[in-house]
Amino acid sequence: MLPDSSSPSGDSQPTPTSMTANSGASTPIASPTPAASGMTESKIFVRDLQDKQIFHSVFLVRDKSVLSGKNGKSYISLFLADSSGSIDSRIWDNVEQVNALFSSGDVVKVKGQVQIFQNRRQAIIHRVEKAESGDFQMAD
Repeated sequence: MLPDSSSPSGDSQPTPTSMTANSGASTPIASPTPAASGMTESKIFVRDLQDKQIFHSVFLVRDKSVLSGKNGKSYISLFLADSSGSIDSRIWDNVEQVNALFSSGDVVKVKGQVQIFQNRRQAIIHRVEKAESGDFQMAD
């Protein structure tokens, strides 16, 4: 469960404990290999994502951009999509390093958690890595 705290963008949405800016330790958000990341689970579709659900799956990146919150801290805003739909997503930590890992139009493997923000589903991404061609089927 996510604690109640303000997000880096200045909105009053929860942020995961392991990703707070005050944690002191720099935890990498991207993992170099699929085995190290543990992201080898079966496909979970956007339509099946539920509030508070932690998920590991592969998605197409749409509309990726780096934005600044009201507090001036950068974050990545992106839409993750598959054949069932898309979900608004955020990456709050290690923005510079993570931004260089993938682009709009890439297929990525992600680990994240769904939350409801302003009555809409939103995914907070904890880990992301570019997917290999054998990690997904284009029909997904």
